[in-house]
Amino acid sequence: MFRRIALIIFLSLTALAVVVALKDDKKVTTSSNEAYEHYLAGVEWMENFYFRQAMEELEQAVKLDSNFAMAQASLAQVYASRGFTKKYEEMKEIAFSKRAYVSKREQLQLDIMKAQWDSKLDEAFTLSQDFLRQFPDDQDALTTMAYQEYARENYEESLALFQKVLNINPRYAPAYNMIGYLNYYLGRYDEALAMLDKYIELSREQANPHDSKGEILHSVGRYEEAIAEFRQAFNINPDFDFATLHMAQSYQQLGQNGQADYCYQILFNQGPSETRSLQYYIGWAGMLIYREDYDSARTMLNIVFREDSTGEKSVLGDACRLLGTTYYRLQNLDSMKLTWACADKYINKTLEKKPQLADDRGFQQYRRFMEATESDLSGKKDDALRLFGELASNALTPDEKLGYRIYYAGVLLRNDQLDLAISELQKNLSINPNHGRTLLRLADVYEAAGDQPSALAYRQRAAEVWKNADADFIPLMNLREKLESALASSSRSNITPAAPATIN
Repeated sequence: MFRRIALIIFLSLTALAVVVALKDDKKVTTSSNEAYEHYLAGVEWMENFYFRQAMEELEQAVKLDSNFAMAQASLAQVYASRGFTKKYEEMKEIAFSKRAYVSKREQLQLDIMKAQWDSKLDEAFTLSQDFLRQFPDDQDALTTMAYQEYARENYEESLALFQKVLNINPRYAPAYNMIGYLNYYLGRYDEALAMLDKYIELSREQANPHDSKGEILHSVGRYEEAIAEFRQAFNINPDFDFATLHMAQSYQQLGQNGQADYCYQILFNQGPSETRSLQYYIGWAGMLIYREDYDSARTMLNIVFREDSTGEKSVLGDACRLLGTTYYRLQNLDSMKLTWACADKYINKTLEKKPQLADDRGFQQYRRFMEATESDLSGKKDDALRLFGELASNALTPDEKLGYRIYYAGVLLRNDQLDLAISELQKNLSINPNHGRTLLRLADVYEAAGDQPSALAYRQRAAEVWKNADADFIPLMNLREKLESALASSSRSNITPAAPATIN
């Protein structure tokens, strides 16, 4: 789910990048000054990720000038961000049909967006290079190219381009946001937080800066601080659903099921689009899997399968992945294979429409995960080890790495490669020392190695993370049973728990 949200954000920002600098210099083609004012207001709302307000302003702009191509293109992206798939498809066609009536500059901008819409990423990249060649010191061109480098995971190159944007316009707040995320992807967490503090300073009345900072705080295990930032974002704009989604995740990492569920209830009460509702169900199901409530997760995912049986709403891939993950955790090979067969059909159907996505990292990781889990449950441990190792190495974000390393360490544990399992899990703790699942898996590995004091110490650390968890949080219930047994055993054996290694 969150991969799709990230892609929508990127597409929206790409559209924004080619229009955001137009406020001081009218470089778009429109016959109506009133439409232009609504367009500028819509662009400003887009810049702050307020897509409902952006949609209202851009719809007014398009209503006042039916030939306003750049307003139509921006509106198409807003529709996509809000889950209005049909409106998005219709509006993007309308926007591009007006290409012949706009300036050469706007034609190039529309061509970039169309290539992005059609998933022709190499073409979009080449067109963006051409845009930058024609306008080498232009904020629009630099920002567009920076987002293209970001999409290709060329983070250092993207960061350098955003720095050039700031050299031109030191108060361009979105650049600080992106530099913050780029530093995060590169493992520079202190630098990331410093950039997001600057973003907050420049955009004090906006929700997104607090949400962005909260995401980084969450990723490094500072959950309470993250929740405070998400709450601040919510208080600024309750419709800003990203903050509510992220707040739910932080509550779930603390084992607070009720608070996490309440966040999703808020989201559903806001009357989201049908597609967005299904995305919420998928996110909620992911939390239920985390808390090991697999029956409830399957029930929720069945809603998604029923409501998007044809795959038109583009959520089946995420739903299949979560259902397959559930069966993998339950070690149900037959049900997992059936789920992966469904997922494979969905992927093939998508690739039939857009064969250029065959080399997409996301699709490759998806298929690698399916193969890895099937190899593991089928007893092909060497294949499972290789594939899970590749998944961890190729993960895009630190959060993804955490998850894949836990699975990888599990296979290493079952294959008696305990030292390597410990090494992989310590990498997780170097990012997030309060990651509950990592602490539990590390305890299991130490226990298998015969190091009971270390196993006990890591379980106690997990218990501290979940000290305010709800009584029905299954991982904590299971943990308490192990702790009681271990403490009783250590008392009989006079064993003192070891202190886990300090992570700086």
